[in-house]
Amino acid sequence: MNLDKKTAQKKIDILQKKEIAYNRLLAKKAVLLHKMKRQEDSNRKARTRTLIQLGGLFFTTSLPEICDIKEGDDLQDLEFNKGAYVVGFLLHMFEKFETENALHSKDFFMTKGINHLKKRAYVKELS
Repeated sequence: MNLDKKTAQKKIDILQKKEIAYNRLLAKKAVLLHKMKRQEDSNRKARTRTLIQLGGLFFTTSLPEICDIKEGDDLQDLEFNKGAYVVGFLLHMFEKFETENALHSKDFFMTKGINHLKKRAYVKELS
């Protein structure tokens, strides 16, 4: 009988140790899931920031006026085709310049963009 109590106690001790190990694994899993969620949130925020910045840059050009786009317009509404107009325009420009030397085009557009943004900042500063 004493032997059975000792065996039972050993089994209980083993089970308790396994339960502790299991709980530690659960805690580690929770920490990893939290880190993954934070990373996903960070990636989503970075993507959103980039999209907002692209939208801001888009509005510094005259393209919205050409496409009759006003603030608040839903560009995904296919009934009005404003988004399709912009995408078509950009695709055409991409195809047009795709055949040219990519490095030359990149430098050309970079210089043009920098000049435009500096001019816009200067005009904004004056007002």
